[in-house]
Amino acid sequence: MGNFFTKNKDSDFKCPKDYNQEDFLKIKSIYQKLNSNNASSQEVDAIVDCHFLNKIQLLENKKIIQKENHKKEIDNIQNEAELKLINDLTHANDVNKICISTIDSEIDEIKNLSSEEKKKELKKEISKYYNDIHFSDFFKYMKGKIKYFPYD
Repeated sequence: MGNFFTKNKDSDFKCPKDYNQEDFLKIKSIYQKLNSNNASSQEVDAIVDCHFLNKIQLLENKKIIQKENHKKEIDNIQNEAELKLINDLTHANDVNKICISTIDSEIDEIKNLSSEEKKKELKKEISKYYNDIHFSDFFKYMKGKIKYFPYD
Protein backbone atom coordinates (compact mmCIF):
# COMPACT_ATOMS: atom_id res chain seq x y z
CA MET A 1 0.00 0.00 0.00
CA GLY A 2 2.85 2.43 0.65
CA ASN A 3 3.38 4.93 3.44
CA PHE A 4 0.28 6.12 5.29
CA PHE A 5 2.27 9.16 6.45
CA THR A 6 3.98 11.27 3.82
CA LYS A 7 7.22 11.85 5.72
CA ASN A 8 8.71 10.59 8.92
CA LYS A 9 9.75 13.74 10.73
CA ASP A 10 9.97 11.96 14.10
CA SER A 11 13.09 9.86 14.25
CA ASP A 12 13.51 10.14 18.02
CA PHE A 13 10.91 7.89 19.67
CA LYS A 14 11.13 8.44 23.43
CA CYS A 15 8.38 7.75 25.89
CA PRO A 16 7.35 10.82 27.89
CA LYS A 17 8.04 10.47 31.60
CA ASP A 18 4.37 10.84 32.52
CA TYR A 19 3.12 8.18 30.07
CA ASN A 20 2.80 4.38 30.31
CA GLN A 21 5.82 2.73 28.65
CA GLU A 22 3.86 -0.29 27.39
CA ASP A 23 1.20 1.85 25.72
CA PHE A 24 3.91 4.04 24.22
CA LEU A 25 5.60 1.01 22.64
CA LYS A 26 2.27 -0.10 21.10
CA ILE A 27 1.74 3.36 19.60
CA LYS A 28 5.32 3.41 18.32
CA SER A 29 4.90 -0.01 16.71
CA ILE A 30 1.64 1.00 14.97
CA TYR A 31 3.23 4.24 13.75
CA GLN A 32 6.29 2.47 12.37
CA LYS A 33 4.13 -0.15 10.66
CA LEU A 34 1.90 2.51 9.05
CA ASN A 35 4.94 4.55 8.04
CA SER A 36 6.61 1.61 6.34
CA ASN A 37 5.87 0.23 2.91
CA ASN A 38 4.63 -2.96 4.59
CA ALA A 39 1.36 -1.49 5.96
CA SER A 40 -1.62 -3.27 4.44
CA SER A 41 -4.81 -1.56 3.41
CA GLN A 42 -6.63 -3.53 6.12
CA GLU A 43 -4.29 -2.22 8.82
CA VAL A 44 -4.79 1.36 7.70
CA ASP A 45 -8.55 0.81 7.49
CA ALA A 46 -8.53 -0.63 11.01
CA ILE A 47 -6.78 2.49 12.36
CA VAL A 48 -9.17 4.75 10.44
CA ASP A 49 -12.20 2.80 11.69
CA CYS A 50 -10.88 2.88 15.25
CA HIS A 51 -10.34 6.64 14.99
CA PHE A 52 -13.88 7.34 13.83
CA LEU A 53 -15.48 4.86 16.24
CA ASN A 54 -13.62 6.63 19.03
CA LYS A 55 -14.76 10.02 17.69
CA ILE A 56 -18.38 8.82 17.54
CA GLN A 57 -18.13 7.47 21.10
CA LEU A 58 -16.80 10.84 22.31
CA LEU A 59 -19.67 12.62 20.58
CA GLU A 60 -22.18 10.16 22.06
CA ASN A 61 -20.71 10.88 25.51
CA LYS A 62 -20.95 14.61 24.77
CA LYS A 63 -24.61 14.12 23.82
CA ILE A 64 -25.28 12.30 27.12
CA ILE A 65 -23.64 15.12 29.06
CA GLN A 66 -25.65 17.69 27.09
CA LYS A 67 -28.90 15.86 27.89
CA GLU A 68 -27.95 15.69 31.60
CA ASN A 69 -27.09 19.41 31.62
CA HIS A 70 -30.35 20.20 29.86
CA LYS A 71 -32.32 18.20 32.43
CA LYS A 72 -30.53 20.02 35.26
CA GLU A 73 -31.30 23.35 33.60
CA ILE A 74 -34.98 22.43 33.20
CA ASP A 75 -35.11 21.27 36.84
CA ASN A 76 -33.54 24.56 37.98
CA ILE A 77 -36.03 26.55 35.90
CA GLN A 78 -38.92 24.54 37.35
CA ASN A 79 -37.62 24.99 40.90
CA GLU A 80 -37.23 28.74 40.37
CA ALA A 81 -40.70 28.91 38.83
CA GLU A 82 -42.18 26.99 41.77
CA LEU A 83 -40.44 29.30 44.25
CA LYS A 84 -41.65 32.35 42.35
CA LEU A 85 -45.16 30.94 42.24
CA ILE A 86 -45.09 30.27 45.99
CA ASN A 87 -43.79 33.78 46.64
CA ASP A 88 -46.37 35.32 44.30
CA LEU A 89 -49.19 33.33 45.91
CA THR A 90 -48.00 34.26 49.40
CA HIS A 91 -47.81 37.91 48.39
CA ALA A 92 -51.28 37.79 46.79
CA ASN A 93 -52.70 36.15 49.93
CA ASP A 94 -51.05 38.76 52.16
CA VAL A 95 -52.40 41.61 50.00
CA ASN A 96 -55.84 40.00 50.04
CA LYS A 97 -55.80 39.73 53.86
CA ILE A 98 -54.87 43.40 54.15
CA CYS A 99 -57.62 44.43 51.70
CA ILE A 100 -60.23 42.30 53.45
CA SER A 101 -59.15 43.67 56.82
CA THR A 102 -59.41 47.24 55.50
CA ILE A 103 -62.88 46.57 54.06
CA ASP A 104 -63.99 44.95 57.33
CA SER A 105 -62.76 48.02 59.21
CA GLU A 106 -64.77 50.28 56.88
CA ILE A 107 -67.87 48.11 57.40
CA ASP A 108 -67.41 48.24 61.19
CA GLU A 109 -66.93 52.00 61.01
CA ILE A 110 -70.18 52.41 59.03
CA LYS A 111 -72.08 50.10 61.39
CA ASN A 112 -70.91 52.16 64.37
CA LEU A 113 -72.04 55.52 62.95
CA SER A 114 -74.95 57.22 64.71
CA SER A 115 -78.07 58.17 62.77
CA GLU A 116 -76.91 61.79 62.58
CA GLU A 117 -73.43 60.78 61.37
CA LYS A 118 -74.97 58.59 58.67
CA LYS A 119 -77.10 61.51 57.42
CA LYS A 120 -74.02 63.78 57.25
CA GLU A 121 -72.04 61.11 55.37
CA LEU A 122 -74.88 60.62 52.87
CA LYS A 123 -75.15 64.37 52.30
CA LYS A 124 -71.37 64.54 51.69
CA GLU A 125 -71.59 61.61 49.31
CA ILE A 126 -74.41 63.11 47.24
CA SER A 127 -73.31 66.74 47.18
CA LYS A 128 -69.58 67.11 47.56
CA TYR A 129 -69.52 70.86 46.82
CA TYR A 130 -72.70 72.25 48.42
CA ASN A 131 -74.31 72.26 51.83
CA ASP A 132 -77.66 71.72 50.20
CA ILE A 133 -78.54 68.76 48.00
CA HIS A 134 -79.45 69.82 44.47
CA PHE A 135 -81.66 67.58 42.35
CA SER A 136 -78.98 67.15 39.67
CA ASP A 137 -76.56 65.77 42.30
CA PHE A 138 -79.28 63.61 43.85
CA PHE A 139 -80.21 62.25 40.42
CA LYS A 140 -76.58 61.38 39.59
CA TYR A 141 -76.28 59.60 42.93
CA MET A 142 -79.58 57.70 42.69
CA LYS A 143 -79.70 56.70 39.01
CA GLY A 144 -77.52 53.63 39.53
CA LYS A 145 -78.95 52.77 42.93
CA ILE A 146 -82.75 53.10 42.56
CA LYS A 147 -83.21 49.34 42.31
CA TYR A 148 -81.90 48.97 45.88
CA PHE A 149 -84.50 51.32 47.41
CA PRO A 150 -87.91 49.87 48.38
CA TYR A 151 -89.88 53.03 47.54
CA ASP A 152 -93.37 52.88 46.03
